[in-house]
Amino acid sequence: MIKKPYVLALVAGVAVTRSAAADQDRLTLQPILVMTVTATSTLAATKNRSYDPWRPVAGRSRNDFWCEGKRDAGIGEALVMTLAVPTTIDSLSLEAGVWKSDELFHANNIVTGVDVVTDDGRVVNVVLPEEQKDVEVPLGGAPVKQLTIKLTKVKPGPMNDSCISGVQLHANPEPTVVMADAASLVALGPSFAKIQQAIADCDAAALRTRVKLPMSYSDTAGPKEDTMRVIKYKDAAAVTKACKAGRFSTFGNSTQFKVKSGSPTRVMFEDETLEWWLALDAGQWKLTGLVDGTP
Repeated sequence: MIKKPYVLALVAGVAVTRSAAADQDRLTLQPILVMTVTATSTLAATKNRSYDPWRPVAGRSRNDFWCEGKRDAGIGEALVMTLAVPTTIDSLSLEAGVWKSDELFHANNIVTGVDVVTDDGRVVNVVLPEEQKDVEVPLGGAPVKQLTIKLTKVKPGPMNDSCISGVQLHANPEPTVVMADAASLVALGPSFAKIQQAIADCDAAALRTRVKLPMSYSDTAGPKEDTMRVIKYKDAAAVTKACKAGRFSTFGNSTQFKVKSGSPTRVMFEDETLEWWLALDAGQWKLTGLVDGTP
C-alpha cells in the first residue's frame, strides 16, 4: 500500500530570530527547504502502530520506523525523499532495521544492504552491519532534488519485514526536520510572533484565538528534586489569569530559537531553557504548552 506523501521541512541551525521591527511579525524563519517523503510500499498500520515513511526521517525516537509492505522481504522497496529546492547534502546517516529493542531488531529482517540513489544518477552501494550501528554515507557533489534509499539485501528474520529506523541528512549548516504542509510553514514564523505577543501582553482576546485548550505549563517546581510541575489550563480565562499573575513572565526574554518537531503538525520553539509547543488547529498554529526548564 502506497501512503500519501508527507511534507517535511529542513530548518537550518537557529531557525528564528527577532528583527528590529516592532510589529507582531517581528520573528522570521530562516530559509526552509520543503521535502516530501514517500515509499514504494508501506506495512499496513495496526491498532497501536503505523509505519509511515516520514517516521525515520523525522528523527523523533527509535520507537518510530518505516517498514515496507510487501509479502516477501521487500528487496527493491524504497524510501523516496524529494526536496522542493535542489540542495547540497554532504552525507546521510542510516539506522537500518527496527531499533526499538534488540529483540525486535532480530525478530524482523536485518537490513544489510541499501542503494542510495540521487536524481542525477549517482548510486552509492551501502553495506550495513548486522547490529544496531548507524552508518554514514558520503554524498557531496552537486545539489540533489531527490534521494532514494532502496533495500538491496537483508538477513531474514522470523517476521520477514524490512524496516528503517533513522535517516538523517547532513548539510552545512546542520538541518532539523519540521513537519507541516508548505502553506503552514509560511505561516509558522508570523504565527509564533503573534503568540509571543499575546503572552507578553496577557491579551485575553488574543489568547482566546492563539491558544489550543487545554494548555499545559511546566516548570522545575515539582514536588521532588529534579521533577517538573505540570499545570493544565482548561479555558482561556484561566490562561489569562495565570499570565497576569506573572506565571509566564520568563517567556518574554528570548531572542533566538531552534525549531524541532514532535510529530506531524506539531513543533517546538526552544531556547536554552524555555520551550514553546505549537500545533496546527484547523489550519492555524496555536500554543499548546509552555515549558520553563530554568533551574
